[in-house]
Amino acid sequence: MAEKGIGYIDAHLVASAKIEKDVLIWTADKRLARIAESLNLLNVLKYHYGTIN
Repeated sequence: MAEKGIGYIDAHLVASAKIEKDVLIWTADKRLARIAESLNLLNVLKYHYGTIN
């Protein structure tokens, strides 16, 4: 996952979320969000600023 711009901890979070049923990732990190979204694991966070994109 290093070529995707995330580290070992983020990769572990993605792997854990992928293994478990009904687990989504909440993050403000754009790189991690991009990976999570590509795997249908992203729960979109909404702030008073709007949605993270």
